[in-house]
Amino acid sequence: MKTVIELIKKKANNQVNNPFIQWLKDESVPAKERLSSWYYTCGRFAFDFADFQNTIVRYPEAEASQDRLKQAINNHTYEDGKHWKLYLVDLKKLGLDQQILFSDALKFLWGKDTYYQRYAAYRFCQLASENKDPILRYCIIQSIETFGHFLFGILVKVSAQFQEETGIELQYLGLTHLNKETGTLANQQDNTEKELWKIALDDETREKALSISSEVCELIEMRWQEFYQVSQNQRQVGTSGDPCKGFMLSNPTLEMNNHT
Repeated sequence: MKTVIELIKKKANNQVNNPFIQWLKDESVPAKERLSSWYYTCGRFAFDFADFQNTIVRYPEAEASQDRLKQAINNHTYEDGKHWKLYLVDLKKLGLDQQILFSDALKFLWGKDTYYQRYAAYRFCQLASENKDPILRYCIIQSIETFGHFLFGILVKVSAQFQEETGIELQYLGLTHLNKETGTLANQQDNTEKELWKIALDDETREKALSISSEVCELIEMRWQEFYQVSQNQRQVGTSGDPCKGFMLSNPTLEMNNHT
């Protein structure tokens, strides 16, 4: 299992060169813009991710009670499956909770600016459904957690700057969420995860675990690149000076993505 964990960490560390990460670190861009200009796009994934945790990844309780690793995964989902609440808190605090037509909201949520958010969520669900072995499901979760810890470790610094400028403390983008994104399983009462890391996988399981982990990491990278592209598109259409206008209001006639 050590080989799998090292692969995930390496792929996460390589994201330092991701254009979205570089942009988040660019202090020449106002903190509010770095947090707001892509935040709508993240909403689709935040809610799909709740379904992924609460419906797809979680094992039936009777089954989990007979397997320590399955129970550890279930315990994790009870925490990760409710982070959407923090997302909504910051939506309001950033001034992005605006009133729009339901039809415009639907076109946005299934439109071009959320394509890779949707694709990643669908694929995560497919991978978890196809791989009921808790070791392989753990690889999906661990990839997500490692990347999440990396991203929110950067976002919390931007949020701190935003708080210094405005007096507003964010939660999803701030310390509240980062403290829950430790890069490991949440809600753990024993050493099950540490013991898992020491497991010697057979060749077939190792190859499958590496393949799954690599794909999940690549899907997350695609999501982040989409965040970056949306942010830059916002600047081009003239909302960068006031990112809280939001791109749903600045683009009232969003076109559906050709892939949908």
